[in-house]
Amino acid sequence: MKFNEIPKFVVNLERRPDRLEHIKKEMEYIGWDYEIFKAIDTNSYMGITRSILEIIKIAKEQKYPRVMVIEDDCS
Repeated sequence: MKFNEIPKFVVNLERRPDRLEHIKKEMEYIGWDYEIFKAIDTNSYMGITRSILEIIKIAKEQKYPRVMVIEDDCS
């Protein structure tokens, strides 16, 4: 699988549309296709942990050999 073919999931807290707009611009600049995953919001580190576990479930269901998880606040 080529790097550009790896499915990419952007994890976004719905209460942070500002972060979503920023990461959308970054992803467009890079030229990557991606899917937005609505983060599980627990106001703690457990939110991202649970979100990633849900993405892993999706990857298994879709039979993806690998995925890339990108948090909305990376830059």
